Amino acid sequence: MKQVMACLALVAALAGCGGSEPGWQAEYREQTRRDYNDPERVDPIVLLQICNVFDEDGGRELLEQEILASWAEDVYEGYDGSGRPLAEILADFGLVENPATIDEAAQIVIEEMEGACP
Repeated sequence: MKQVMACLALVAALAGCGGSEPGWQAEYREQTRRDYNDPERVDPIVLLQICNVFDEDGGRELLEQEILASWAEDVYEGYDGSGRPLAEILADFGLVENPATIDEAAQIVIEEMEGACP
């Protein structure tokens, strides 16, 4: 019985302690939100320019393509955010960067960018 309870506790911890998102997404979302809301990390003028793109037809998709393209060019490898690189977060959860996790991460970035817009 103790072993079953220990397994359940481990599963809950890996799932983000009962949150609506798995743990890696919650951590990545929090650090992304923190970065986009910090004027020392994201220039408010640059953020306003990004916000204007959301208002354009197809703007969300354009931003997503730009994010994915920059990551494909290893621009993301020079991560200087307030948290940890995506690959490190994924590794803590026994995952690796693959098309599915990259797409999820890009969606998180898009959502947090849009959420930081005035």
